[in-house]
Amino acid sequence: MLWKAFLTSSRNARASNDPQDRAVAKLSQQAYLKLIKAAKAQHWKTFLEDATPSTIWSAKKFTVGWVMPQFPNLPEATSLEEVNNALLTHYFQPKPLPIVPSIRRPHKGYDFLVPSEIWAAL
Repeated sequence: MLWKAFLTSSRNARASNDPQDRAVAKLSQQAYLKLIKAAKAQHWKTFLEDATPSTIWSAKKFTVGWVMPQFPNLPEATSLEEVNNALLTHYFQPKPLPIVPSIRRPHKGYDFLVPSEIWAAL
């Protein structure tokens, strides 16, 4: 019910632009957030009380956290230029060369056409 009170008071404060309504909205927001914080604390307490050997590692992971590395490890790069080149080659790999289809003459036993022959014929 605090959620509804918070939404109603915040709507009233936005509509009326009255400082007293803003103060009421601020108090209802604080009460609502305090209730959420208390519920999270209670949930965490019961989670730890009911922890089994298989779920205790989940609790450790929640408390310690697992952060992925933000920047790749570049042990071979010793200077800024080497780091720059390593990152460029890692993230922006050169595009492979396009495969040019070979143009064959309609009869067997003849050589391939080269682009200069095609341009000369056109």
